[in-house]
Amino acid sequence: MKTAFCSDFPCIGSKAEALPDIQPNTSEGEPIEINYDTASLTYVYQAIEGKAFMAAIDFLESNKPEVYDECRTWVTRYELRNPKKIRWSQLPLHAAIVFGGPIKLIELLVQKYPRACRCTDDQSMLPIHLAFRFASSDAILWALIREFPEALNAKDNKGRYPLELASQGEAWKKGEIISFFEKNAKQMVVKTESDQRVQNAEAALNTQLMKNAEMAQTTQILKEENEQLKTENETSANEIGKLEAQKNHLNKLRMAKRKVVKKVKENEEKEEETEQTEQKVQKVQKVAKKKKFSWFPRRKKVRDNVVSKEKMMSTTSGDVEEIENAIPEQPEEVVKDLENLESKMLQVN
Repeated sequence: MKTAFCSDFPCIGSKAEALPDIQPNTSEGEPIEINYDTASLTYVYQAIEGKAFMAAIDFLESNKPEVYDECRTWVTRYELRNPKKIRWSQLPLHAAIVFGGPIKLIELLVQKYPRACRCTDDQSMLPIHLAFRFASSDAILWALIREFPEALNAKDNKGRYPLELASQGEAWKKGEIISFFEKNAKQMVVKTESDQRVQNAEAALNTQLMKNAEMAQTTQILKEENEQLKTENETSANEIGKLEAQKNHLNKLRMAKRKVVKKVKENEEKEEETEQTEQKVQKVQKVAKKKKFSWFPRRKKVRDNVVSKEKMMSTTSGDVEEIENAIPEQPEEVVKDLENLESKMLQVN
């Protein structure tokens, strides 16, 4: 049963969390695990634990078939009173860092089994955690980071990053320096972010001011156009008023023209009637002149009628209506009367 965690394989019996950016690679086979107290330890692990680093290096450089299997074999130790509880579990790479192996040993272990840089022990620590915790050299740190740079963002089971373990290890001064630079770096990042936010705010403010200026300019232009439209509307209203006045004047002229035409027509009709009346009067006068009835007893009445008609003809055009009323409607009757008088006069003679 596997008790530690490698990001390429599922975690069994460990509180470590898998790294999400690492994809499983099962082409290399499942990891191997042995019990520290009951099984035979691998040669490379025994050499590392006994600090026989040169023997371990020679074994790794021999390129024997068992080299690869030993590099990926987990060595796990359980509690004596509780065989199911893990005391510790690690790969040869973890052990080499804990026991202070040299850079050449670390490089060979990484070369033979690169996936070891991505595997956590029973405390969810990657090799880079252990390297900072046990004050490994810069060369070892660089070898591990170069193989798996994402390890710097990984946390152990206590939520600690690798850099946080530097000040807690044997090279605590180095850890303090790293912490100091890390703190300053964070402050610089915060300051940079703050400056960036200020710059962004200033840029946003300038943009807003430019927009406000454009809006003010647009508002002024619209205001001027509105005033111009008002002036044009007033001018149009005045012109419409003038046109309405002209229209009313033309309507009045048309009405006056109709009245004049009507009056002229009425005058023409009156003149025509007057002319007809004059013609009738003239006809009556001619008939009266032809007939000699002055000696007839009724001659005075006829003469008076003739004189009356002559007076009517001498009146002004304004008295035409009175003349028309004075003249008999049918002058033919007058002629008949004259003929009757003449015949009576002949009988008397």
